[in-house]
Amino acid sequence: MWRLISGVGRRHLDSTSAPCSRRKNWAQLWVPKGFAHGYCTLEPDTEVVYKVTEYYSPQHDRGIQWDDPALAIAWPVTRAGAQLSDKDKAQPALADAPQLMDM
Repeated sequence: MWRLISGVGRRHLDSTSAPCSRRKNWAQLWVPKGFAHGYCTLEPDTEVVYKVTEYYSPQHDRGIQWDDPALAIAWPVTRAGAQLSDKDKAQPALADAPQLMDM
């Protein structure tokens, strides 16, 4: 579960994009296991809470480059303006990421 508690954000789930403005109304978004997902907060002090189905497992942690042109996501922030963890900065492009699901 992805929950925007307060503030303004934009979420992306695979190829869908929608602005979110939730002022402590506890709106939620279910992200199925294995789906790529990401979010961008648009104002200071925005709170995001995750619910997960399992304990964190580093060996199963995967990711893709958030601003990969192949994703065609119009993020409202530039690479220079994004505040990312070192882990998120080091993610591979979609084409270079290992395939994790059978199609």
